[in-house]
Amino acid sequence: NTGPFGSVKTHKVEIETDGKNEQHVGVLNAWAGAILRGESLVAPGEEGINGLMLATTRSVYSISARGNGIKPRMFKQIDAETNMPTNSAVMGVSLSMLWLLFFYGANLSPVAWFGKFAFDSSELPIITIYALYIPILIMMMKKEKGLNPINRFVFPTVCILLCIFMMYATVMSHKMGVVWYLIAFAAIMLLSIPFYKNKEKK
Repeated sequence: NTGPFGSVKTHKVEIETDGKNEQHVGVLNAWAGAILRGESLVAPGEEGINGLMLATTRSVYSISARGNGIKPRMFKQIDAETNMPTNSAVMGVSLSMLWLLFFYGANLSPVAWFGKFAFDSSELPIITIYALYIPILIMMMKKEKGLNPINRFVFPTVCILLCIFMMYATVMSHKMGVVWYLIAFAAIMLLSIPFYKNKEKK
């Protein structure tokens, strides 16, 4: 296609519905019905789970494609048959299984396997995620000079306050578990430093 606005071939598909438009009320009613009576959900979430799995299997590839990580040449290879990064997919699934094993040993086993490091790995990472949002929002206020004052200062400030609230709520809920999680987080980050190669030109 040599035209200025290329496009791919498409076809129209008519989707049949039940004619209802209950929006959020219908979703919440179905959720309550699933809990109380075992009824089906409006959005069971299989596609979301599939998307999460896809993200997990491609995460190692994303790192390796930038020349970082362990053996990037191996993990950035694309399979000629499937057009997928098979090596990174196997590694991603392996890491997911390792996380699941830790979660079971730390939270579901009758006796915790990891002593003081038996923290809730499904909730505590939120504290580092929200902490990392704060410098991003600060840089947004500093650099995005084309935005109006509300979008540039008010909204980011509210977001920063909400991030701080979420971090505070996590600390109050998990207490010392936060400390042991942050120690494990820092150790993993330190171990990853030798595998990081900054290729940006100074």
